[in-house]
Amino acid sequence: MGLVERPYKIKLEYYDENKKKHTKTFRGFETTVLSHEMYHLDGILHIDKSI
Repeated sequence: MGLVERPYKIKLEYYDENKKKHTKTFRGFETTVLSHEMYHLDGILHIDKSI
């Protein structure tokens, strides 16, 4: 268990299942969840980011 510093705001560009590009800005708790999951996609674990 430990603290992980995360951004307050993320601008995310992504493609949907129809290959249409979207851009959305997330703030607050949504950003915490998204950054957590994006770390997993990049192979980064909690232990790698703990402060």
